[in-house]
Amino acid sequence: MPQWLIELLNESLKPAIDSIWGSLLFWRTLALILLMPIIAVVLKREWLTSLLLSPERREHDRSLFTRADQLLPESGLYNALERLGADNALFQ
Repeated sequence: MPQWLIELLNESLKPAIDSIWGSLLFWRTLALILLMPIIAVVLKREWLTSLLLSPERREHDRSLFTRADQLLPESGLYNALERLGADNALFQ
């Protein structure tokens, strides 16, 4: 992003951001939003564990990965990434 655009956005948005950033209501709301998933996981951890580790779920995932590997094996994926110019070192 060009530096002049960053400076323009900073100058035009600074008053709005400063008022929000300094607002106690904003921080309380953000804290509650971030705490809700954590509380849900703590309260429902047994249900989540049984859902994620169920044998049916694992078999379903295994069949999906097998089908995906048949469509595009790992070597084919590396070849496609190489043709796109991606660095394969990240995936090895």
